[in-house]
Amino acid sequence: MKKAMGLLVLVLLLGTAGCGMAQNQPPAETSSELSASDSASSASSEPEQAPPEPFYGQGDFPQTALEAVERFITAMKAGDTDEMELLAKRYESPQGRCEYWKAVKLSDITDTALQSEGINGIFELTMNVQDTGTTLLKTGSHRYIMRVGSSGYDPVPMILSITPAEKYIADELLYADKAAEQVMQARNFGFMSKPFSSPDELTDDLDVEYLVALGSSENPDGMTQAQLDQAARKYYGAESFVRTDSRFFDQQQQRYFMWGRGGNHTNDRVVRIDETEENKVLYIELYSDPLQLVLEDTLEYTLAKNDDGTYRYVTIKSVAPIA
Repeated sequence: MKKAMGLLVLVLLLGTAGCGMAQNQPPAETSSELSASDSASSASSEPEQAPPEPFYGQGDFPQTALEAVERFITAMKAGDTDEMELLAKRYESPQGRCEYWKAVKLSDITDTALQSEGINGIFELTMNVQDTGTTLLKTGSHRYIMRVGSSGYDPVPMILSITPAEKYIADELLYADKAAEQVMQARNFGFMSKPFSSPDELTDDLDVEYLVALGSSENPDGMTQAQLDQAARKYYGAESFVRTDSRFFDQQQQRYFMWGRGGNHTNDRVVRIDETEENKVLYIELYSDPLQLVLEDTLEYTLAKNDDGTYRYVTIKSVAPIA
C-alpha cells in the first residue's frame, strides 16, 4: 500500500504559551502555499479528533468584553492577581503567571472602547504607572492598547494582551502585510523561530518540514531532491538542501513527504515593521506572561521579496529590546 501522506492542515490556531496568547487571528484565509491541496487526502483514514475538554470549568467568567475589561481593571488596581489570571486564563497554563504584577504600582487607569462587540473588543487604556516592576510598562502616564477575545474552544472573553500604543499594530494591518503574514503563519507551526545568519545553520527537521509544507499543494506526491533544493533557494537562499537523514525523507521512494500535525504554542506579537529598498524587517517580541508585558526576547526578521510576492528569509537575530 502506498504510504499515506498526512498534509499539514494550516488552520491558524490561536497560539498560546503559558497563559499568554500570540495573535488574535481572524478566521483567516490560509496562505495558499501553506494550505493542504487535497482535503480528502488530508482527512486520510484517521478519525477526526474531538476538541479538548474546556479548560475553564464552571468559573465565574464575564459574558462580554466590556464586563471583562471592567473586572480586569478593578483587579489591576487592587493587585488581585488571582482575578487577573482568571480573566486572562489560557489552556495548559500553570497558576501564578501574574504574580509579577504585585510589583507594579499604578496611580490611575482610564479606559476607552475603540471597538467592542460581544466577547471581542479593542480598548485604549491610559495608565499612570509609578513602578513598572519587570514589565514593559513605562513610568508616568502613557497609552496602551488592550485586546479582548476568546481563546481555544470556550466562548469566554479574556484579556489577550496589553501593548504600548506606539508598538501596537492592528491585526488587519498585520495580515495585510504579506511578509508579516508569512512569518506569523510559519511561527504558528514552530517554523523559522530560531536565530540564524546563513542557510547552513538551518539543520533542524523543522526547516525541512517547512519547505515540504510550502510545496505541498504543488507536490501532493512528495518532493524530489531537486524540488526541495528549488524551495530552499526560494525561501532560504540555499544552493542545495540535501536532508536525506530527515524523518520526512522516504528512502524507498526517494522523496520528502509531509506528515500532518497540529500547531505550535506561541506567545508573541509583531511590534514593528521596517521596509528598505531591498528588504523588509520585522520585529517580534516574545513574552512569558499572559498580558504580553514581560519580555522574554526580541527577534529581528530580515526578509527579501521574491518575484511571486513571497519572501526569502535572510536572517533571524535575537536583538536588544526596541523602544
